[in-house]
Amino acid sequence: MTTSVSASNKTSHIGLPHCCGVDSTGRSGGLLLHWDSSIDLSTLSLDPHFILCKITIPKDPCTNHVTYVLFIYGEARFEYRQALWNQLTLKLLGLSPLLIIGDINQVELFSDKFGGTSFIRGQREFTVWKIQNGLMNVHFSGPRFTWMNNQYNGKIILERLDRAYANKEWFNLFPSTSITNLPILVSDHAPILLSLLPSSKPRKRPYRIDNWCLTYPEVRQLVSNIWDTPFFGSSMYILSRKLASIVDEPSAYSFQQLCSSRLHVLRNQRQCWVQRSKIRSEVLDGFPTRFLYSRVKQRATKHRILALRTSDGVSLETSDSITSEIINYFKKLLCPETVFVPATPASFDHPCLAGLELPTLGSVECSLLQVPFSEHEILNALRGMDDSKSPGPDGITPKFFRTFWPQIGHLVSSAVLRFLNSGVMLKEWNNTIIVLIPKTDNP
Repeated sequence: MTTSVSASNKTSHIGLPHCCGVDSTGRSGGLLLHWDSSIDLSTLSLDPHFILCKITIPKDPCTNHVTYVLFIYGEARFEYRQALWNQLTLKLLGLSPLLIIGDINQVELFSDKFGGTSFIRGQREFTVWKIQNGLMNVHFSGPRFTWMNNQYNGKIILERLDRAYANKEWFNLFPSTSITNLPILVSDHAPILLSLLPSSKPRKRPYRIDNWCLTYPEVRQLVSNIWDTPFFGSSMYILSRKLASIVDEPSAYSFQQLCSSRLHVLRNQRQCWVQRSKIRSEVLDGFPTRFLYSRVKQRATKHRILALRTSDGVSLETSDSITSEIINYFKKLLCPETVFVPATPASFDHPCLAGLELPTLGSVECSLLQVPFSEHEILNALRGMDDSKSPGPDGITPKFFRTFWPQIGHLVSSAVLRFLNSGVMLKEWNNTIIVLIPKTDNP
């Protein structure tokens, strides 16, 4: 048996003067926690399977954040796991913000297991316990599997047992929380590294109009003043300049100042967070504002790209290298060196197409396609867009156009019709924002 005292003596060289722990039983188990003098940590509970701590984190010179962290060594024996989950439920009652990190000893997802049986014992019970305690996964980067059975004779088993979970209050306090799985080197487990701060400085995004403020008299007056200002050029150019004046400095300083001054009042208002949650408003009927706020924070955490693997198998983990790789990929995709040559009518007389009964347009359909575009069609297209649809680089939402359509509709329709009838578009109209949408929790 290894005592926590002897273990702390062996690790004294790491330079962390404070420690606490639980002795091992035979060759398994045992917990040892070290921390620095700068950490205000107090131990609430010691158990063979966990160490529960209260950590006070300074927010500013006058206030502190009190948080709770559970360092866990999960029960390896399946028949005793449910008892551990029940014990933790009682221990964690009322503790928030909460983080749980360590060797869970329970596979949660089929994708977190390679080799061995495909049946995961205890999966359902663990998932129920996690939901009942309001826990959400902390996203990770690095190798997926954190444990291996060290069998190289064709019976190798890999699993992701070392993970972290937190409740929504923790993510509200530390939205950039993430873990990095390091390689398996000495033990059969991989070390995991917890980070509370973003890996890089957040980039400034283009300003976007908030729908909640469009009905305020100050905003209506600002739009009216800009729309009455004379501009010269084509309808597309005039529209672009007027829209830019609304969201750009210095003309729109009063608009952004209004949003900033009123936003503290509306932090708990639904409309502000409905737009940011990216869910259609009719789906959110009945959901409280706190849910919407939590949804926004979860999206921000999930959408961060912590690491990227290139087609050559190289792992990129710095912000600059990831950005460069993404830009180069889309340059090759959208700006190929080979020029596309459109097919000519003669090319459709290929022998492979002979005898095929391909659908064709009749005279009625052809005549409908030749009908000139109208302002009514443009307005109908606008009405079919969701109010909170993500705007383009100009930051203008569909809600803005609908709100001020009686005043701006004629110019908008004139500019759109000019493009549809001439095929000529302003270069800045062809700009867009490429957004990578994760299809899984850890792509």
